[in-house]
Amino acid sequence: MNRIRPAGRAARVLAGSLLILFGVIAGSSSLAAQEQDVRVGIRGYVDEKINIAIDEVTPASSAAQTVAETLAFDLDFSLRFNVISGRAQAGVVRTTDSVDYEAWSIFGTRYLVKASLDATGAGFAADIELHNVPFQQQVRTLSYALPDLGSPNFRMTIHQISNEIIRELTGEQGVADTRIAFASRRRGDKEIFVTDYDGQDPYRVTRLDTISMTPDWSADGAEICFTTFVRGNADLYCAPSSGGRARPLSDRKGLNIAPAWSSDGRQMALTLTKDGNAELYVLNVGRRNLRRLTYNLGIDTAPSWSQNDRRIVFESDRGGRSQIFVMDAEGANLKQLTFGNEAHSPEWSPKGDRIAYVERIGGRFQIVTIGVNGDGRTVLTSTGDNEDPSWSPDGLHIGFSSTRSGPSDIYTMDWNGQHIRPVTRGGGYHSPSWSPHLGDRR
Repeated sequence: MNRIRPAGRAARVLAGSLLILFGVIAGSSSLAAQEQDVRVGIRGYVDEKINIAIDEVTPASSAAQTVAETLAFDLDFSLRFNVISGRAQAGVVRTTDSVDYEAWSIFGTRYLVKASLDATGAGFAADIELHNVPFQQQVRTLSYALPDLGSPNFRMTIHQISNEIIRELTGEQGVADTRIAFASRRRGDKEIFVTDYDGQDPYRVTRLDTISMTPDWSADGAEICFTTFVRGNADLYCAPSSGGRARPLSDRKGLNIAPAWSSDGRQMALTLTKDGNAELYVLNVGRRNLRRLTYNLGIDTAPSWSQNDRRIVFESDRGGRSQIFVMDAEGANLKQLTFGNEAHSPEWSPKGDRIAYVERIGGRFQIVTIGVNGDGRTVLTSTGDNEDPSWSPDGLHIGFSSTRSGPSDIYTMDWNGQHIRPVTRGGGYHSPSWSPHLGDRR
C-alpha cells in the first residue's frame, strides 16, 4: 500500500496511532513572525475602527454584567470598533435614563450602546439603544427576549444582538453567532465537540467511543461531518451539529478522510483510497455519486473550496515533498502555489483573496497565508507548533491548534496574526473548524 499522509495535526495523530496503515509522524518549528499588508480582499479589510462605548447595563445584576462583557468582547473581536467601557468612565459619565452626550464625546465616542434588562417569567426583556454621540440622537432601538442566565442560549442571544449592532453601524455581518467544532481527547477516545467562537458554552457532538477527527461544518450549519473509526475503517460520518445520531456518508473500502463542504452545500470534496492511492474526489451529497479529480502516484488530500466553488486548493506530495496546489473544480488547470518548505492543510479564505496553510519552518509547523496566485507569503505564527487553520466566515480571523502553551489547544487570531486568543484550555484539542453563521441554532 502507498504511504498515506492525511491532512492536519489530527490526521497526523491518527497516523501515529495506525502506523501499519500510514507510517508518518509529524515533526515540530520556530521562526520570527513576519507581517505584510495584504488588504486586497473582495470587500476590503478593516482600515479604520469606530469608537463605540458600552454604558453600564441596568439594573445591575450578574445577567447585566454578562450582557455588557459579551457585547464588548464581540464588538472588539469584529475588528471594526474601538470599545470604550462605561464602567471605566464611571467617574466622568453618569449612568442615568438620559444620555450625557457631551461627557461621552470627551472620549471621542461616535456611537453609544445603552442597554436595560427587565426580568420576565422566562428570562429577561432586553432593550438596546444605539446613539450617535456627535449628532446627539438615538438612531436605533433593538428589543430581544433573553432566556435565563443559565440557559445555553443566553450568550448566543447576546451574540445575535452584537451582530445586529455591527450590521446596523457598518453594513457588514459579524461572526458573533458562530461556533467552532474540534476534536478532543480530554475524555478518553477522541470525540467531536463544539464551543461558541469565544470558547464559552462547549458541548459534545459525538459519543462514538472511538477516534473521530477532522470535523467540517455543512454550509447551513445543520451538520458536522468527520472521519471516524467506529466500524474499524476510516469512514466519513455526519451528525447534527447540535449533537445526536451520526450517520455514514462515505464508508468505501480504504480511507474516507478530509471532508470539505462546498459553499452551496451540494458537494463535498474528500480524499479516498478506494482505488489504492490517496486521490481527491467530489461527492454529490444528495445523489451519493462520485467524481474523481486527481490521477497521479502522489498523495492528494486536504481539499478546500474557493468562495465561489469554482476552484479547489489541496495538498500533494506528487513532487516528492508536500506542497500546495490549486485546480479548477473539475480537476483541470493545475497550478502549484508553494515551493520549498513542506506545506500542509490549505484553507481558502471566504474573501477569496488568500489561502492559509501550514508550513514546516525550522523543524516546526507555522500558519502561513499566501495570495491565490502564489504571491504575498506571510508567516503568522512563531511559537510552538501551529496547525489546522480554519477561517471565520467573514475572512477576518483564523482558528488554529497550537502547542504554544504546552499541549495542543484551540486559538483564534486576526487575519494578520495579531490578537491571538485561547478558545480551549488544558490540552488535547485539535482540528478546529469554524462554522458558518448559525443564529440561534443549537
